[in-house]
Amino acid sequence: SKMTFPIIATKDIAEYATKRLLALDFIGQNTQDLLGKTDVSYSEIAKVYGRAIGKPELQYVEISFDEFKNALVNQMGASGSVADNYNIFIKSFNDGKITETAKRNAESTTPTGIEDFAATFAYVYNM
Repeated sequence: SKMTFPIIATKDIAEYATKRLLALDFIGQNTQDLLGKTDVSYSEIAKVYGRAIGKPELQYVEISFDEFKNALVNQMGASGSVADNYNIFIKSFNDGKITETAKRNAESTTPTGIEDFAATFAYVYNM
């Protein structure tokens, strides 16, 4: 899949929220796009994560919605409705309906990149 999308670290969201709450520089309700360091593809993620766990040949492989639902229900214990809702989300994401409105700028771009995620991924993978 050549589609790219922003990946954000929860710590970056927490830091932004903390900064705004400490400053109290808003009135009422506000929204702020937060997008992560860069937009990445699933293939890029697989390459970076693969290197982090000593498997540089790791590749991203797409599966069908039915295969994904089957894995969620039969291997991970999710209910059918949870699996169906995941598939609805993924279809919307693949169609560009989830991230198309977010605008990347200095305020919305956060510092943590996939290389940082890869270190955490490798730690958990090697546990």
